[in-house]
Amino acid sequence: MVHYGDRIKQIRKARGMSQADLANPLGLTVQRISQIEREKSPGIKIDQWRVIAETLRVSLGDLLGDDSDNLSLSA
Repeated sequence: MVHYGDRIKQIRKARGMSQADLANPLGLTVQRISQIEREKSPGIKIDQWRVIAETLRVSLGDLLGDDSDNLSLSA
């Protein structure tokens, strides 16, 4: 099972994005993105999940789902 932090990091790296690339559209710091990826960040709001998914170009379901075999990184 892939946890959401691992999934975010996996997708971000597959997209060739830095933590700063993900942090900027959210108005967050790189440190906060690091916390999210390490799952040390409570209180992620649904609108932030939507922006993360949009920025990574995946559906919210793909981002939060636990079936990594079905994760499509194309697009």
